Amino acid sequence: MLLESARRMRSLASVACAVVLAFPPGAGAGQPTKGGAGRLSTAQAEALVREMSATVERLRRLRFKTPVAVEVVDGATARKDFESQLDDAEREEARHTRDAWVHLGLVPAGTDLVAAHLDTAEKDVVGYYQSRSKTFRLLSHVSDLELRSVMAHELTHALEDQHYDLAAVQKRATNADHAVAIRAVIEGSAMVTTLSILHRQGGIGKAKEEAALSSQKRAKSVEGAPTFVQMQLLLPYTLGFSFLFRGKPWELLFDGVRIEDIEQAYSEPPHSTREILHPEQYWGGRRRNARLLALPDLSAVLGKGWSRVVAGSIGELGLTLLTGSQLKSGGFEMLLPTSWATPGASGTAGDVYHHYVDGDRTLTVLLTRWESVRDADEFQRNLRGGRKTVFRFGANLFMLMGDFGEKGEALAAEAARSVKYWAGE
Repeated sequence: MLLESARRMRSLASVACAVVLAFPPGAGAGQPTKGGAGRLSTAQAEALVREMSATVERLRRLRFKTPVAVEVVDGATARKDFESQLDDAEREEARHTRDAWVHLGLVPAGTDLVAAHLDTAEKDVVGYYQSRSKTFRLLSHVSDLELRSVMAHELTHALEDQHYDLAAVQKRATNADHAVAIRAVIEGSAMVTTLSILHRQGGIGKAKEEAALSSQKRAKSVEGAPTFVQMQLLLPYTLGFSFLFRGKPWELLFDGVRIEDIEQAYSEPPHSTREILHPEQYWGGRRRNARLLALPDLSAVLGKGWSRVVAGSIGELGLTLLTGSQLKSGGFEMLLPTSWATPGASGTAGDVYHHYVDGDRTLTVLLTRWESVRDADEFQRNLRGGRKTVFRFGANLFMLMGDFGEKGEALAAEAARSVKYWAGE
């Protein structure tokens, strides 16, 4: 994974994605290298990078414009790298987003995710590529079996950065859910490279086995985080490559990498996690009709002293958790998009939330839009997590959580004025 600034994504989810799991423990590709990364000399590390760079070039059918610099660092250095990307404004916004997620029932109260992510970065990350410095950093605790796998993954990032400008691609994210979907393309492409190497070395069975093992190890590395954050961190790795294989990874892996599909995904990134969970909606053309759901600033309705401090989207990924997701974090099932989805969240046409503050008083509103009244009904029946006041108008559900007092109906009326009433309008 890349190490980039979280400011452009503007939410706690983006902080999570920017900080953790640059390349967490996973399965190794190729034969073991004698000695761990911590015992590699600079010359040995550079030689391995040259070897793996040639392999990555062949698989991606691209050439490196310039050689990639490599450094071997310890966990404390990695933590400082990640922490340097977070300024005070981003930390404050992360706190407000966390409070909104608490209202929504996505994370427990009192969660300090930034600290937890930095701890994970120091202990569990084994490699990362910095787009800013154009440097691949290998952690000294990476195991022999993981070494070539980590290199193939991060060198794919470096190669694609030279051709697509990955920082610019990530800046296209309009909200945290969009950011996770874009990261699924970036991490998915790197996973495609790794799986292609495994396929060539040991066949489709070896690729499946190692993909499942990697999934288990990644899940283990984040098991202390709230479930929603685990899902955001893991989805790009576990479902990104499946998305790029149009939802049929094991069938299409036999035919090699479809370079034109990767190029299309970079040119027109998916709009939301909905398209990662349902790849056919992207590749079938429905994405062209996707629109962001909007909600007006409701501060004036709330009254003097209130201000909106954060706005975002939880996407279908978040909606699955609100409707009883039973995702098993690890093993082969996690690699299947169908194992992530829930009936109550399918059929979403978008969502948007706002978080408002007035001193110690806080309020979160969530507007969800559905493709049909039946989809809206199913979501409402399956809705879980926290105390919510729900208003229904047509194919829309508007939810209030927190200190809204007697303003509920006025807030719902103002929200209703901003959306289409029936599905298909």
